[in-house]
Amino acid sequence: RFAKKNLKLISNKEWDSLEKPTFAEKDELTEILNALYKMSKELQVYIEEINNLKKFYSEILFQLDNIVIVCGKNGNVVFNNKNLDIDNISKIFVEEKDFQNINKALKKEKSKIVEAKLNIKGRNIWAIVNAAVYKDRCIFTISDISEIKALQEQYNLAQRLSTVGDIGASLAHELKNMLLPLNLYIEDINSLDKEDIENTKSILKKMNKLIKSFLNFAKPPTEYTGEPVNVSELLNEILFIMTPAFQRKKIVLDKYVQKELYLPINQTAFEILAINLIKNAIEASFERSKICIILRKNKKQNAVEFSVKDYGSGISPEVRNKIFEPFFSTKQEGTGLGLSTVYRIVYENNGDIFVDTGKYGTTFTVRFYLEDS
Repeated sequence: RFAKKNLKLISNKEWDSLEKPTFAEKDELTEILNALYKMSKELQVYIEEINNLKKFYSEILFQLDNIVIVCGKNGNVVFNNKNLDIDNISKIFVEEKDFQNINKALKKEKSKIVEAKLNIKGRNIWAIVNAAVYKDRCIFTISDISEIKALQEQYNLAQRLSTVGDIGASLAHELKNMLLPLNLYIEDINSLDKEDIENTKSILKKMNKLIKSFLNFAKPPTEYTGEPVNVSELLNEILFIMTPAFQRKKIVLDKYVQKELYLPINQTAFEILAINLIKNAIEASFERSKICIILRKNKKQNAVEFSVKDYGSGISPEVRNKIFEPFFSTKQEGTGLGLSTVYRIVYENNGDIFVDTGKYGTTFTVRFYLEDS
């Protein structure tokens, strides 16, 4: 009965209630019970040490700036040090391909370090993800590099925009070349025929286009007035105005515009952005083809997404890497400032722009993040 009682106390971890054997006779059973009591006390000390170490290391983990997530081989989370509300590790990856890249390595019992965009507590961050396997667990250590990434983007943008001075000189040179034939026409204005007048109009039109594009690029109207803009209504107005451009190439417009979407953005800036992307899609499209335009709320990203898809011949990898550079254009009449202006508007509104292109067309997707309620 004595042994049975102590075994029950041990199983319930009631160490302080353990009874020491007090038998007078020293037989074999007494020695076994004494040994059991001694082992139980040693086990108690050992378990207390383990619990203290567990608390110590947990405290260290909770103090870390890095996020540490431990999960099973199936991805189900068993521990994280930031009280994140996630049940499966795959759900924090914005791009599924990033998770698949890591998962592929983990299945081979290999460690993997990747740079990926994650959604943590409803906010997108850039992070270095270090994933490793330990026995039947996978350990993810996540370092937030969003600020570094933002500084890098600012530096890259500054590098591109530092060329504006040179571009200004280039612009002056182009305008000077355009003004030369105008001066010749003005000198002999009385003898201008219809063709000369049309040429003059064409030159003035080109000059106006170049100057307007440069001004939009150099200082796009991005100042927010404080009044949210109904971008659903605004986009429908833009599409209505641009109807003749679709009709000229007999392009079918397939659109989905979610109603009553508001953004804290300068209205003119959104107009410039939308018109540039739609105009580019029309120019890239074949006659009698289709353009898909979608404006919707992405609940997962807590963002408003605007995408324009054409079914043209796509963008080559060489060109893809340059499309946002100022004054880069593959069009004969292009200024090369449209997409640069779009990029700048997106950047200054803390958004993202994605380009998906192939031989069957191109999709531009702009994502503007909404503030948490």
